Amino acid sequence: MVEIPIDEIHKDSEELPEDPVGSPHPIPWRWIIMTQAATGTQGGSSLKQYRSLPVVSPDGQYSVYSRVQMEVKPEMYNSRVTSVLFIQNKQTGRLKVLTATSPLNDPLLHRQPVLLEQPNAYGTIAVLVPVSWSQQSDRFLARKFIGLFNTADFTDYAVIWDRQQNQINTVTPVYSDNDHEKIAVLLGWSKRQPHNVLFRAGELGEEHWPLLEVTSDGKTMATASDRDQPVTFGQRNAQIWVQPQVAYR
Repeated sequence: MVEIPIDEIHKDSEELPEDPVGSPHPIPWRWIIMTQAATGTQGGSSLKQYRSLPVVSPDGQYSVYSRVQMEVKPEMYNSRVTSVLFIQNKQTGRLKVLTATSPLNDPLLHRQPVLLEQPNAYGTIAVLVPVSWSQQSDRFLARKFIGLFNTADFTDYAVIWDRQQNQINTVTPVYSDNDHEKIAVLLGWSKRQPHNVLFRAGELGEEHWPLLEVTSDGKTMATASDRDQPVTFGQRNAQIWVQPQVAYR
């Protein structure tokens, strides 16, 4: 586990990386770090929220967005980031939760959502990022980034929602026993096998991270870049997070 002292983090948000692992579907990393820097030094604790821009289905009927909440403590290792993935019917205006990374107490909800994971410990980051609809608007793909502050302990999961069955599957590449330190980065749907998703996975310091194809039930297969590539569908902004990503003052 690699320690990254907080005093080494640049104070200027423009100098911060857009995403901790260079994902094409970034979490609001600059907002998280700058919010910690701006409010954590004031002492006590506070709650801050940040919302993504929506991804609209190809048929125009639904939009999905993420709401990120940060519980800020003076020490970064005691802060915590969680998120909720919402879907809205654009014709009726009805809003519901697809999934969340922690238990919710929210007036928008009429039922308890299915939880992917419950990061109980402070110092954790669990962010859901809207990525893509399927071409037929019958499935939705989201990135779930899980990590620990002040470490290089982080990875991605693919969250796949089936609209017809109203069912969610969460998958990530399965490695051999000797590869448990690998970091997975979600890329998008597989162009060759549209029901599968593509990741790159590797260890910090490695130059080449192989391309992996993962099925909705978690089966993992190596593939080659010249045979497959990630694709996304739906109407979305190039930047999923409202710019600029600045901290609350």
